[in-house]
Amino acid sequence: MRKPPAAQSENLDVLVVDDDEAGLLDLIASLRRAGLSCLGASTGWEALEALLKGPVPSVIVTDIRMPELDGLELAQRLGRMDLAQLPELVFISGSADLGHAVDAIRLRARDLLTKPVDLRRLIQIVRDVQLERQAQSLSKAAPHRDDMPVHGKPDARMQSKSVDVEAMSIVVLSNLRKLRRVRSENLPAGLAVEASWEILLDLYVSELRSERTSLTALGGSAGVPLTSGLRRIHELESKGMLMRTPDEKDRRRAAAHLTEKGRETVQSFIRSYVTFCRESDSQHADK
Repeated sequence: MRKPPAAQSENLDVLVVDDDEAGLLDLIASLRRAGLSCLGASTGWEALEALLKGPVPSVIVTDIRMPELDGLELAQRLGRMDLAQLPELVFISGSADLGHAVDAIRLRARDLLTKPVDLRRLIQIVRDVQLERQAQSLSKAAPHRDDMPVHGKPDARMQSKSVDVEAMSIVVLSNLRKLRRVRSENLPAGLAVEASWEILLDLYVSELRSERTSLTALGGSAGVPLTSGLRRIHELESKGMLMRTPDEKDRRRAAAHLTEKGRETVQSFIRSYVTFCRESDSQHADK
């Protein structure tokens, strides 16, 4: 089993399964550069062994065609395992066809990617899964209909509740990413989705987790081409919303940080967003 040089974390973002040694190591290295914890397995049997030993990853990225135990069989065995929460599946293939796509849908895979893997797309999938799971665990932070009296009018106590900005930031970002996907699917090809707000929110969530985020990783995970993401970062920097700090170990690299202005802007947006959701919920209940 191929492990990253760093010590294994209790939380694992991705388990990559591929019998192509060079491709496996390259994908692991790329995911780690994006700030994701990652392990690798060169066979389906090694992957099952890793799952039994733990930790269980949020996402399993597996090649479909492998000797002995292929990706589809691995997915079927995974569904029969007694795990608290099953990992999301992403299949990869050097020659994906319609049959593979049908199998992926049947096994409820998150996506089917062809080799060479679109790294930005894969990173986005992993981050979406992470945020959706954290949003589920923080669902109690969102307003519930139980806060309303029977006649549907907002309770005065609910109106006076303060917004837990830190907790809701993950929920907001998850919802915005879902909206972005829906919007992009219905827009003509070639139109980019504005990434500035997502960059700010992503950086805010990273800071809540005490994670150091490089400019490249931040730009690459914004759902737009890397050059466009870096351009948005430069614009936000010029507006005084974020700043960069050189890496002490490698002066050629830099990390991104929110300024106080950027942080206040995000918090104000989240408060407005939650207020809007509460008002919308109230209006819906009145109908």
